[in-house]
Amino acid sequence: METEIDEGKAAFLKGLQLMRVATISSQGDPFVVPVRFYFDGKAIYFTSAKGLPLITNLRANRRVALVAEMARGDALEGLVIQGLAQLVRGQGEYSSVLEALEEKYPGSLASKGEALVKVVPVRILDLSGGEP
Repeated sequence: METEIDEGKAAFLKGLQLMRVATISSQGDPFVVPVRFYFDGKAIYFTSAKGLPLITNLRANRRVALVAEMARGDALEGLVIQGLAQLVRGQGEYSSVLEALEEKYPGSLASKGEALVKVVPVRILDLSGGEP
């Protein structure tokens, strides 16, 4: 079941440059990596080289956790987003998201050979106001 992200959380996500993605290997080992991402208001997208553990893990287990955070003084603002990942295969969606990533991170990242991952949020935990 998909979870909607309210306007405040959406604005927070759109203002961030990085988030961390946690996956689980087929052997049950955790793997966490920072990614540059694009949030379209409903789903979160990021790219990765196809042979990296991130993609291998997602093929074995689609469940992911994303951590988006920012420390402000002595308070932590952030979200933990749990969801299901899928590899984007449709050329239209793939091209338009790569364009959006290129606009957000000019000259840096998305090459046509990379895997594009889409995460639809299922559960959101708000960390705001906690200790860093």
